[in-house]
Amino acid sequence: MRCVTVDELPKVIRDGLPPGEKVAIEECGKIVGFFESALVQISPDLLKPIKKDPKKIDAAFDRLDAAIERALAGSTMTRDELADALDLSKPFPYDD
Repeated sequence: MRCVTVDELPKVIRDGLPPGEKVAIEECGKIVGFFESALVQISPDLLKPIKKDPKKIDAAFDRLDAAIERALAGSTMTRDELADALDLSKPFPYDD
């Protein structure tokens, strides 16, 4: 069984492991866990293009807009401030 550090694990996964191969994960010289690759089989039905229904898409956006309006009604935030708070590419404003 191969042994890798926590920091090395993402690279090992990206590089690929044969199905069923186990890897021990260690941190500071101690084993903290194990990773075992698995063979994933995707149903051909999942690979078919999805037909988009414009009415359903519009209805989903309407529900989202209503949810945003309810959230804003219960807060002192503007729509732009809420968008900034939910933007994962920006640091969370309260992480000080």
